Amino acid sequence: MKKLLLSLLFIQIFSFLNFANAQSRPPIQFDYDGDGRGDLSVFRPSNGVWYIESFYLGSQAIQFGMNGDKPVPADYDADGATNIAVFRPSNNFWYIRNRSGEFFDLPFGLPGDIPVPADYDGDRRAEIGRTH
Repeated sequence: MKKLLLSLLFIQIFSFLNFANAQSRPPIQFDYDGDGRGDLSVFRPSNGVWYIESFYLGSQAIQFGMNGDKPVPADYDADGATNIAVFRPSNNFWYIRNRSGEFFDLPFGLPGDIPVPADYDGDRRAEIGRTH
């Protein structure tokens, strides 16, 4: 009985430490393909094209944005991959594209705001944010 209790206690402690360690690891920044490694990327605001070089997907040029947009890439849908996204100061809209190419837009901000997306509540999903 004593061995059984010690074994169960060890399993509980190991499970807790493993869970705590997994939760404390920060997500990889700019991992557009979800492979756990950061990818090289450039957003060219003059033409709204994202140039991404990833190990898994190779080289890509993705048109998403327009002149004057601010890049705000983050994992907005908690799928483990960075979403291509822009904030458009001219209308204070956020445009977010998922990996399948679908996108959504939403208004959030005032003239002169600075976009600051981050995972504010710890759910591994980035929220839109702004500061003035």
